Amino acid sequence: MVFSPLEAQLKDAVEQSLQLHLLSNAVFLCERLWSEPSASQADKEEKLRLLGECYLREQQPHKAVQVLKSAGTQEGRYLYALACYQTGGLYEAEKALTRPGEVLSCAGEYLLAQVCERNGSRISEAKTHYAKALTLNPLLWTAYEKLCKFGCFQDPKESFQVDDRTPAPPVSYPPLRPYENRSKPPLPVKPSRSHSDLRDLLSELGKVTMLLARNEPDEALEQLRTLPAYVQTSGYGLCQCAKAHFDKYDFDTAIEYYQKAFREEPQRVEDSDYYSTALWYEKKSTDLCFLLHNSLKRAYYCPQTWVIAGNFYSLQKERETAIKCFNRAIQLNPLHSYAYALCGHEYLSTEEFDKAKTCYEAAQNIDPRMYAAHWGLGSLYYRQEKYELALQSYRAAKNINPRSSILLTYLGVNYRALNQYQEAINAFRKAIEIDKRNPLPRFQLGVLLSVLDRDDEALEQLEALRKESPKEAHLYIQIGKIQAKLGNCDKALKAYNDAHDLNPKNHSEIQSLIEQLHVGRHDQYS
Repeated sequence: MVFSPLEAQLKDAVEQSLQLHLLSNAVFLCERLWSEPSASQADKEEKLRLLGECYLREQQPHKAVQVLKSAGTQEGRYLYALACYQTGGLYEAEKALTRPGEVLSCAGEYLLAQVCERNGSRISEAKTHYAKALTLNPLLWTAYEKLCKFGCFQDPKESFQVDDRTPAPPVSYPPLRPYENRSKPPLPVKPSRSHSDLRDLLSELGKVTMLLARNEPDEALEQLRTLPAYVQTSGYGLCQCAKAHFDKYDFDTAIEYYQKAFREEPQRVEDSDYYSTALWYEKKSTDLCFLLHNSLKRAYYCPQTWVIAGNFYSLQKERETAIKCFNRAIQLNPLHSYAYALCGHEYLSTEEFDKAKTCYEAAQNIDPRMYAAHWGLGSLYYRQEKYELALQSYRAAKNINPRSSILLTYLGVNYRALNQYQEAINAFRKAIEIDKRNPLPRFQLGVLLSVLDRDDEALEQLEALRKESPKEAHLYIQIGKIQAKLGNCDKALKAYNDAHDLNPKNHSEIQSLIEQLHVGRHDQYS
């Protein structure tokens, strides 16, 4: 390239403005540079590349699309493809990246993977391109995360194969200002870490990411404990701990870690959506309101903020507003599968089954391993009494997350609806084995055993549960029903009275059961 003195000064000024984030100034100066006659095609291509970069930095990709259409270099075509991707032109982006005979760079492979992922029906191709991108650049952490998300669990030590013999990337100097001495460029700073240190760090973090993606939270927590203290106490490390506890349905502990993480890094936005869901489960409306207030103030245009808003309004039973908030999150990030799943849950609550199904299927297309979407579809079909279809969805969810006591409980309930009683019993027992703190499978097992006239076994399960959860009125009602069935009227009456004391709102139901008890006793002695 042979720039004139004016062109060279303009180029330096543009690069300096970009470095200082003076984007409007960079665009103005670069447009002046572009309007200068070019001495060669190489000069023209460089100006074109720089102008496209300015438009992209200024978040005006539609302008970049227009000017970069004629780009002749691979770098220029990459920027054109990036601008097309950002404006939704997936076909044009892919066409620009896949020219015959051209080998893609790491960034090109990664962008092509994103194009395939966003297409929805090309996840397999996306995985291939993410793997190629990671091979070309073993420091491309986000490619590894994507592969884990899609179920490609590579050994992190092999994925991050970088050693000290790998040449370092070129040092990028800041643009020189007119008053600087061009004969004495600054010396590059020697990095304090070797590549092997970086490889080891990414490998250890990669193992945590892989274990969480495989729904192995206990192993992930164990791996997190082996990391250096500064990693464990960082916002990222604390959020990984929180996510592991979230996946174990230990929401109280998850909330503690999320709170520590956001105190450590108040600027953090990532993971705040899952934090809000943990607050939703624990019905902490005040904390959820505070989180929403801060998020609206600091990150109004982030999709996580609108997931938080959706969870807040969902907790207030304002379903319509919650749905609007989740849709706003989707609008800001069309690949936000979690927002789709939560939106589906709201539609399911209002029995708008067609809309719920659309949301769940969209979540599955984006992230085939999102078990919440499979569970949602299963629950939808169950409510419609389409038990075979529900079984397929519940099994799919269980295959993704086989250690979920909750999913196994729903699977067992569905088996019972299909009169597959032994499969239901097996599912409930497995759920109890996985999480003894979860009362649902033991309650469901007790009810089913009673239906099968295995009343002594049923009472054994329910009485054990009563000792652990002595304030659950519905538990006493079920025990009372079994005692009545066995002819133990006094024990049944005591259970019904205890249930009434715990929850007087059930007065009419309990009164009806007591009356049935008296009728049965009268018949017994008449």
